[in-house]
Amino acid sequence: MSFWEMARPFELMSAMGRKMPPVANGRNGWIADIALRTYQALIAAMSEQSFHIAPRDKPGLLAAMMREFAGDACISFEGDLHRIDWTGISAIEEVETSLRRQTSDPILDFVILPLTPETRPLIWEAVSKVDHLADDGIIHTQIEKDGRLAFGAYDNFHPDCVWAGHAVPRSLLQGLKESGVIRSFDAAEA
Repeated sequence: MSFWEMARPFELMSAMGRKMPPVANGRNGWIADIALRTYQALIAAMSEQSFHIAPRDKPGLLAAMMREFAGDACISFEGDLHRIDWTGISAIEEVETSLRRQTSDPILDFVILPLTPETRPLIWEAVSKVDHLADDGIIHTQIEKDGRLAFGAYDNFHPDCVWAGHAVPRSLLQGLKESGVIRSFDAAEA
């Protein structure tokens, strides 16, 4: 199991479209509640196929995931986004998604965009014009498909922080490995 999955179980439950079950606030109080909810979230997250990905070519991996999910999907970017020109792409503001901010301090720019066949080339042009995937610029990227988190690349695509969910076909990952876009991929440990 990746660090990201262990560190963010509540976001995983939400991303997977699951509601947190009510937990009685017994004699151990809120600490017991958090421990139980964390355990339940981790079990639920591990019940579906997911992959830890070791990227080699960050732009190539993002481009491949954008191609795969363009359709009924959303993509989010978090970081220093003020230099990115989003002309022609309207941000999603009032829509319930599983995409959440990943950094609370300091507060970073955060945008959620529709990922459709029409917006994909516009988004790609905006993020690839200058290397916004480098150490400055975009820090976290997430893609949601059909209301569930499908792909997450966190901490500038750090090798321990790139994750693909059940919506990513193993054949796509195998093709990306063979073409050198990723070093490896492994099923997340149960």
